[in-house]
Amino acid sequence: MGEKTVIVLHSGNMDKVYSALIIENGALAIGMEASIYFTFWGLMRLKKGELEKGPLSKMNMLGLGRLMVKQRMDKANVAPLERLM
Repeated sequence: MGEKTVIVLHSGNMDKVYSALIIENGALAIGMEASIYFTFWGLMRLKKGELEKGPLSKMNMLGLGRLMVKQRMDKANVAPLERLM
């Protein structure tokens, strides 16, 4: 049996959702069994159409922070949250 990882996502903040999904996809890429346990505010991101609507944890800057993070992710060729899921 291969190695396993479980990620507990208790926040619905966009940057934390990105982090959890990137770590999960990395684990899957190296052959590990990976799962994410969504709890508390993380559950809010599982509603249809709500995955990318979460705020940023510390650097929201009146909404500019989300735009800056999305631009950086696009520039680094990081898949959108919908595809990472």
